[in-house]
Amino acid sequence: MIKKIRFFIQLSFFICSTILLLSFDQGNQAHDFFRSLHFFPTFSYLAKFIFPTFLYITLFMLIIPLLIGRIYCSYLCPVGFIQDIVFKIIKKTKVPQKFFPILSFISNLILILSLLLIFTASNYQGLFDHFSHFIRLFSLTHSVGYVSFIFILLFLFSILVIPIIAPRFFCQGLCPSGAIYKILNLNALFNINASKACNHCGVCETKCPTLCIRDGAIIKEACITCFECLESCPQKAFEITFKFPWRKRKDFLNQNKKRRETFKTLLLIGSGLLAFFAIKKTGSANLMGTHLVIPPGAKSLRHFYSSCTGCNLCLTVCPTKVLKSGSTLNGYDGTNKPYLDFDEAYCSFECNACLSVCPTGALAYDGLAQKQLIKIGESKIDETSCIPYVHKRICGSCAEHCPTGAIQMVLIDNVLAPKVDRNFCIGCGICQKVCPTSPKSIKIAPLTIHTYAYSPKKNNIPKKPSISNEDFPF
Repeated sequence: MIKKIRFFIQLSFFICSTILLLSFDQGNQAHDFFRSLHFFPTFSYLAKFIFPTFLYITLFMLIIPLLIGRIYCSYLCPVGFIQDIVFKIIKKTKVPQKFFPILSFISNLILILSLLLIFTASNYQGLFDHFSHFIRLFSLTHSVGYVSFIFILLFLFSILVIPIIAPRFFCQGLCPSGAIYKILNLNALFNINASKACNHCGVCETKCPTLCIRDGAIIKEACITCFECLESCPQKAFEITFKFPWRKRKDFLNQNKKRRETFKTLLLIGSGLLAFFAIKKTGSANLMGTHLVIPPGAKSLRHFYSSCTGCNLCLTVCPTKVLKSGSTLNGYDGTNKPYLDFDEAYCSFECNACLSVCPTGALAYDGLAQKQLIKIGESKIDETSCIPYVHKRICGSCAEHCPTGAIQMVLIDNVLAPKVDRNFCIGCGICQKVCPTSPKSIKIAPLTIHTYAYSPKKNNIPKKPSISNEDFPF
């Protein structure tokens, strides 16, 4: 019965999460709630002294493991659910599976590294935490760039292939959230233990989804508190017992084990610090400027890079497909962060979809009217290649398509030529996209800190008499 209830809860939460991430309406409160169920996206806010919506939900999710164990990992986590499906399939094929104790050490190392990085301007923890990876799966149908595609393939390999021989590999060895729940679970008030009725038949060892039972004893570091051992044991030897929190475990009383645990702790801290400084050394050295146009709602490059986990959900909803990822122009920090490629498309003036679906708050939600005033860049005309300036022939393509009226056609040497009023330009990029020259004569210069433009004005293109179709260059 426990097994069926657990599967039903897992499947329900998986379906609800999928529907939420596939719904492209505003859904701002729903995304805030979904984010609050996950520690690291919420903690990235607290590191910046911002108290996000539904913070009490996150705190509650941290209290539960102190009471009864890793309920989220076993009953709610969609990534864990996928790995459990793999476990059930492999069990029917008789492929040998094994428990790897070293995974606990690796997960602790990743946890230390993630906690160090979350206080910096980079957000590399998004490369480990299940929250970002699960959302990133929804971008498979979109061109996300080779770097993000590699991340997706590695994640799929870690939850679909490696668990064939190492059940719950991602949860036990890579997920920093799982490492936090593991540490809290070690000192939970209520625990699952085997009584004297255990005859070491080994049935529970084969049924455990993490293979963390040895000779009737549960390895607490790997237990996800699924309670399936209570039901699978023929002797009903497993029971829930009460233990006062933070009491030393008996296996720590041995002096040699104490030394080993101390050495492992020091090794973890040292390795985490070494990896942290190595990443910061090879990452983006300067966040004071940007070579890429970042999406509206990002506020600033520093805010965006410290909040975006590279889930690429915004890419999947962009109607013009202007959003791309995988560029290294802003250093390694930007390899999995979205940017706007105006050579391929433009940011639609009548759209704020990316702001609506961002699950981490990296893109702050604004209504359409407010979004239409956000300056993400500024148009700049190269007069050495622009057709009216060089060839003295009219070309009003950029002014004709400008949605804010920032580009006006003015008479220069008796030829209508474009001029940019930066008070009205928002950097949507449509002028760059429609420019007929190659390379483009008008380009968008990115802004490190986003500001607001004046309300749009109507284009005022003066009419020049006696212009035939032959006067147009395209």
